[in-house]
Amino acid sequence: MRLSSSLAYAASLCALAGQGADAAITLDVTSDTSIKKAAATVAYDMMSYYTGNHTGDTPGNLPSPYYWWEAGAM
Repeated sequence: MRLSSSLAYAASLCALAGQGADAAITLDVTSDTSIKKAAATVAYDMMSYYTGNHTGDTPGNLPSPYYWWEAGAM
């Protein structure tokens, strides 16, 4: 599978997981710019859950109620 196809697939799955219609991400799988923009949006939104870069938090882990394997998948 090509890298761009993999990124599009991953971005699509993340965008669909738990998102309402009002929070949809537009994705054109034939456009590199669209794929990169969708992937960046998903990555930014996922990183809003991460607090490991704050002083006193555990690097590489997500706070409760998330588990270590969810941080690994992220």
